[in-house]
Amino acid sequence: MATEEKLREISWKIDDLFAIGQDEEGRKLLESAIAEAKDNDAYRLFFEGELAHYSGDKETARDKHSQAVALNKDDHFLLKNYGVILSMLDRENEAIALYDQALKIKPDDYHSLRQKGTSLSKLDREEEAIALFDQALKIKPDDYHSLRQKGASLSKLDREEEAIALFDQALKIKPDNYHSLRQKGVSLSKLDREEEAIALFDQALKIKPNDYHSLSNKGASLFNLGREVEAIALFDQALKIKPDDYHSLRNKGVSLFNLGNIAEAYKLIRQALDPYLTFSDNFPTKYRFFIKKTQ
Repeated sequence: MATEEKLREISWKIDDLFAIGQDEEGRKLLESAIAEAKDNDAYRLFFEGELAHYSGDKETARDKHSQAVALNKDDHFLLKNYGVILSMLDRENEAIALYDQALKIKPDDYHSLRQKGTSLSKLDREEEAIALFDQALKIKPDDYHSLRQKGASLSKLDREEEAIALFDQALKIKPDNYHSLRQKGVSLSKLDREEEAIALFDQALKIKPNDYHSLSNKGASLFNLGREVEAIALFDQALKIKPDDYHSLRNKGVSLFNLGNIAEAYKLIRQALDPYLTFSDNFPTKYRFFIKKTQ
């Protein structure tokens, strides 16, 4: 019978495989982990939840993780991972409450500190998020996830040079992490270094061909270079993977608007609109006006 510590180590290996785009290997290890945990109901449910998550079924993942926590409410590992699933469902305040429970049990758990920071960042509480990433890095200086997430928060604050330095640190530790490659590309694009950004999005897509974020961001860089037709092809690829991705819908609409296809642009931008969506200050004024006209 595998110990809980051994099962946690297997979980980290699974996450690493998915992080570098080796999805098939990750799924095989997950199926093996479910069998390994057959005598530990809480961890078996946890791994079943992870399999559902990596298969795209987040509601089943939530149910399995909830059941796992119900069986072992004092396990910081199960608590924080349930928090991650809730965060993926945009239930950030509930996720933060779970990270706080995990940290009460294990105050020096850098995973929980980092994940709480990620949820705070999703709530646009970047300074608080950065403070938590710093705490995590004080405990685990080579945690490339915390380096990357801190970089993402700095980028949201338009501190691109600092962000790029952190993405470079993360990539030095884990060169094949497509998230870091993509996010560095986003920062380069924000500095109008589009060709360099596109090269990084291509590297990310070589590792993870179905990463719709990289497809959409590459499309945005091509749009910024005036290459609308190529950009639209990439937005279409992204939307084939994630049909409700409002960034791709919006950016495809804006590209069509530039090409004079106003009717189709109208339809797509209206589809992308969300009652809670606010446009960033750097969103082009003429497109913001156009979008408001569609409301």
